[in-house]
Amino acid sequence: MSGRQLFRKRLIQEWKFQWGVLRSVFDWTIILYMAIPAMILIPFLYADVWKNIHLYWSEEFPFSILLLLVLLLSTRGNFRTYVREADLLYVIQRKKLFYQLKLHSFLFSVFQLVAGVALIFIVILPIVIRIYQFSPMEVLLLFLEICAFRLLFLTLKKIMNRALYKWIFFPLTFIVTARVILYTDSVILGVLSIVIIFIIVMFHLTKIIKTNRLFYKEIEIEHAERIRYIKLILNFSMEVEKEITDQRKKPVVLFRKSRRIFKKRNSENGLLELLIKAFLRNKSHLILYCQFVIVTMYAITVSPVVLKWIVFLCSCFAVNDWLKALYTKMLDNSFFAVVPFEQELTNVVWFRFKRWIALPAVIFIGVFTLIMTLI
Repeated sequence: MSGRQLFRKRLIQEWKFQWGVLRSVFDWTIILYMAIPAMILIPFLYADVWKNIHLYWSEEFPFSILLLLVLLLSTRGNFRTYVREADLLYVIQRKKLFYQLKLHSFLFSVFQLVAGVALIFIVILPIVIRIYQFSPMEVLLLFLEICAFRLLFLTLKKIMNRALYKWIFFPLTFIVTARVILYTDSVILGVLSIVIIFIIVMFHLTKIIKTNRLFYKEIEIEHAERIRYIKLILNFSMEVEKEITDQRKKPVVLFRKSRRIFKKRNSENGLLELLIKAFLRNKSHLILYCQFVIVTMYAITVSPVVLKWIVFLCSCFAVNDWLKALYTKMLDNSFFAVVPFEQELTNVVWFRFKRWIALPAVIFIGVFTLIMTLI
């Protein structure tokens, strides 16, 4: 079997697996009733977007917002290799076969990445042309710039292993690219993008594909890509609780040395301190907290003046309900079966916990609402 045949076989197996995952959720009836209306509706909707673009996108939005959205979408995905753990026993020993497998996988990945950018551009084309008055040549140059960014970003994503480097280089690449696209001549940047694309492709063909140093990283990427639809389905499943497993042993920033929050030591302060630290050290809780604030601020920004304060009041009730549910869940943790607390403290600690966690968000959103009302 040649590397090309092996790649084709694994690609078909991958498609069958992903189709099986989707079929486990959507039966033929749902697919039929969703796919056919969507196929009929999308062309009419797209034509309406071209005719009435001002209903879908405001001229007051700067081009930088659209660019940031496109760049953000372009960071998704990976270079696939279709390697498996068992290849360590046989395929990896046959260099020509392994190289051909990775070569065809890389070329297919590049095709997918460029097709993904093209799809994004088809969607935003009415906005770019009708709102921002881009010429066809400027659209083509922007397409090349986004392709170059995507190839560069995904290459960094593949070769970087340390979290510290990712935290430094990923945002830096994103910000520098956005600023360069916004403030550099498009022709010069288009030529530069072609050079970058050529260098990245050659780097993969001459270095990345030929080395086995990234074998285990490639296995991780393949595993993540293989279960992406399963994770997506679980994320939208209301019956399945999504818990993020945090394997770090020591907090990175908050309470790194676990010092006391309250000087006075009693049962109430002890329980409250434990819950506050548990909340702040849980990444999923902090992400949800930040997402809630950001989404609320966005809703306030786009709402009329009267609705801004209604959104603010609704957000106060929402954060209270969410924290109450979270508080109850935290108290049900198996930790408290080993270290029990006095049940009569539950209500007292809840009001203090709410003040500590909810009050900063409420004050921040309230000040933001006031500023947006006065502007």
